[in-house]
Amino acid sequence: TQSTWGERVMLIGWSEKEFGIRVQDYERLNALYTEHVGAAAMLDDFHCKLFLLLMRYDTVGGASYHAALPAALFEILGRTLGVTHECFASPLNATLSSFCSAFPDTDVHFGSQGSFFDLAPLEGSFEANPPFVEEVMKAMAEHMFSLLDKATAATRPLSFAITIPAWEDTPAWGMLRSSRYLSKLIVIRKHDHCYIGGVYFVTRKQRDRHWKAPFDTGLFVLQSPEAAVRWPIAPDFESQVRDAFRLP
Repeated sequence: TQSTWGERVMLIGWSEKEFGIRVQDYERLNALYTEHVGAAAMLDDFHCKLFLLLMRYDTVGGASYHAALPAALFEILGRTLGVTHECFASPLNATLSSFCSAFPDTDVHFGSQGSFFDLAPLEGSFEANPPFVEEVMKAMAEHMFSLLDKATAATRPLSFAITIPAWEDTPAWGMLRSSRYLSKLIVIRKHDHCYIGGVYFVTRKQRDRHWKAPFDTGLFVLQSPEAAVRWPIAPDFESQVRDAFRLP
């Protein structure tokens, strides 16, 4: 261990490549690994899998690619919409215990349920904060519409709370904005909210946990008819979302 920016960190390295990861994040990932691999898991195996995990996400790079929602917003979504699963997360930034991620080969050891695009629920309430890449956001919308069509046909409650940049000229924005399943749209101006920084887990790359959004964000709630009844949008939902999204 060593101290970086006043915090204790673990150094995880192989050959000439080294990462500094905060002790609390190291312990959380160790607990996840033990839970999903088994109590007999060897520490050397954990360190190997952890290094591969850090290497993968460091290679992908980009703060906005990994950016997560504030914990306070997850609390609001869970309490008001019954959200229990993250559609786009990683073992490094997941807030909920149930999540999908982009790289099952490295992430499954830490609890990932695989790619969102392989997920086929008929009911439940989900949060989606995808990588801010136009093609990914468009594919996400198409997959959600297919799932919502099936849930509606089966009279099942299925709900998605989605956050994407308010790039109104992109296909994903237009698709979500015009969807027949849209229950609520909130647009939050760029000076009024923040995300949890995408490379915060690598201590030498990002000191501040909070990443002030350089763009407006749209929060969409898409629901099947049954979901709209089970998880109705309360009058104060928007004000709660705005408060939870603010920079501390």
